[in-house]
Amino acid sequence: VESMDNVRKQLALETGNRLKSVYADDFSTYKDHQLVAEWRELNHIELLSNPPYAKQYNAYAENRIR
Repeated sequence: VESMDNVRKQLALETGNRLKSVYADDFSTYKDHQLVAEWRELNHIELLSNPPYAKQYNAYAENRIR
């Protein structure tokens, strides 16, 4: 959660924009983990999920991990 909050703060500092949504796969950590859910609620951030079996939406993120 700390790293996500750092990204949120950096976005606001560099662009002046507020993080409104996070786009992620349908991994249960993003949806169900209490700490992450509370952080999203506290910061008014919406979780948008990829459709199932649509890994093409994760290509950029997957390539950045390597």
